[in-house]
Amino acid sequence: MDIESYFDENNITYYHTGKNISYGWLGIQCPFCNDTSNHCGISPDRRTFSCWRCKENGSITKLIAKIENISFKHAQKLTKQFSSTPTAVTEQRRHQSQPASPGAVSLDTFLREMTIPCRRYLESRNFDPEYIWEKYTLFSAEIYSEFKYRIVIPVFLNGKIVTLLGRDITGKSDLRYKTLSNNKSVVPAKECVYNIDTVKDSAVVVEGCFDVFRIGDGCVATLGVGFTKQQAHILSTIKNVFIMYDKEAGKEAERLANEISAFVEHCEIITIDVKDPAELSDEDVKMLRKDLQL
Repeated sequence: MDIESYFDENNITYYHTGKNISYGWLGIQCPFCNDTSNHCGISPDRRTFSCWRCKENGSITKLIAKIENISFKHAQKLTKQFSSTPTAVTEQRRHQSQPASPGAVSLDTFLREMTIPCRRYLESRNFDPEYIWEKYTLFSAEIYSEFKYRIVIPVFLNGKIVTLLGRDITGKSDLRYKTLSNNKSVVPAKECVYNIDTVKDSAVVVEGCFDVFRIGDGCVATLGVGFTKQQAHILSTIKNVFIMYDKEAGKEAERLANEISAFVEHCEIITIDVKDPAELSDEDVKMLRKDLQL
C-alpha cells in the first residue's frame, strides 16, 4: 500500500522527520490515544505502525480501520485502492532513503547574528544567550527561510556541518523541531548523534539539543527518544554511556541500554526528578559532571 497517497487523499498530516520520528519512518498523531506530537510511527517498508506513547501497534490495515472507524475487512478493501506496483514502491523508497549529498550544507538563508526573538527565547529557557550562541554556532533564520521563526542548530561531525535542526521559538508550531531534508544534508539527522565531537571516554545521552546545551561537552543527543540503529552503533563505540532521557521515556532508555550494553564497557540509566535534563539547575549539572567525570 502507498500509505502516503492515502494520507494525502484524506488530508492527514504526516512527517518524514522531527521529534519522535525515526529515520525511514513516517510520523502522525496516534488515533488510538490523545496524542498531539506524532508518537505514532509508520514503517512503509514493514507496512506496520507503532505508537510509543500508548504502545498500540500492528498492521497498516489495523491503523486505517481505526482512522476510518470501519471494520478490519472493510479496511483491507480500502488499502487496495491505494496499492502501488512493487517497482514504483521500491523506487520511491530508494529515493527517500538516499542519504545525503556529498557537498556542503547551505547556510545562505541564515544569520549568525542573534535576533531579539532568539535571545528572548534562550533567556526564557534560563540559558546565557551569548555563550550558547557562540558555543554551539547557532543561527537565526531569515523570514523567507524554511526554518523561519526558529533557532537553527547545526549538527557537526568531525568538525563539519552535516545537517541542521530548527527549534520553534513561537510556541505555536505543532512541530517543535524541524530537520533539514535528507537530500539537503550531508548526513541525515537520524544517522547523527548531536555533539558527538566533544566525547572522549564517557558520554551522557539525552534526547534533545537543549538538554545538551544545559550539560555541555560530553553530552550527546539522539534528536528525539526514538533512536535508530545507526545512532545505537555510534553510541556503542563509547567506553562509558549514561542514558538520561526525559522522565517519561524510561522504556526507551531501557531499550537503548539493551541495544548497546553488550558493546560498551559501562552502561547506566540515570533518572532525574525534573521533566527533562534542560531543566536541571547549574548546581545539579556541576555535581553530575563531577560524578561522571565528564
